[in-house]
Amino acid sequence: MSQKCKVQQAQARKTKKAREMSPEVPEPEPITELMFSIPHGGANTKIPVAVGISWPELQGVFANIFSIPPKDVHVAYRFSTSAQTSGYDHLTNENTLRSLFIEAISAVRILEKSHQQDNDPKRFMVEIKDNREPQKVKKGKKKKPTRTQKRAATKVRIVLVRRNPSHD
Repeated sequence: MSQKCKVQQAQARKTKKAREMSPEVPEPEPITELMFSIPHGGANTKIPVAVGISWPELQGVFANIFSIPPKDVHVAYRFSTSAQTSGYDHLTNENTLRSLFIEAISAVRILEKSHQQDNDPKRFMVEIKDNREPQKVKKGKKKKPTRTQKRAATKVRIVLVRRNPSHD
């Protein structure tokens, strides 16, 4: 037997022994549904959605919640594990829905691994945003006019007042 074969056999024995000594890691359960959080009427509606649902079926679910025809459904999504400042991704067709499921399952697996020791892992949800609603515009405080701006406004009024009587 060659030296190379002996080395390979020794490595195989070490690997087999390491597997026998390490605790078994159970296969993760398949993910069959995801929780969707949908804002509606000033609150969030949380519903479980099957991973295999088609886009027309999900569109119908959104249409029922929003009380609109399915063709008027325009939504976007992000994950609850994303930063609050992160943007939303459009959910418009079967392809974007499949991408959502792939990304979500990956994110859930990562979350499960990071919380193996915790008793209370963060709940994963798909946050939906209704794109039909107009964006709220942040209103800043109105600035007080400066003394110069006040004088300019007063001068204009005075000029207008002075000119009006002279035209009579």
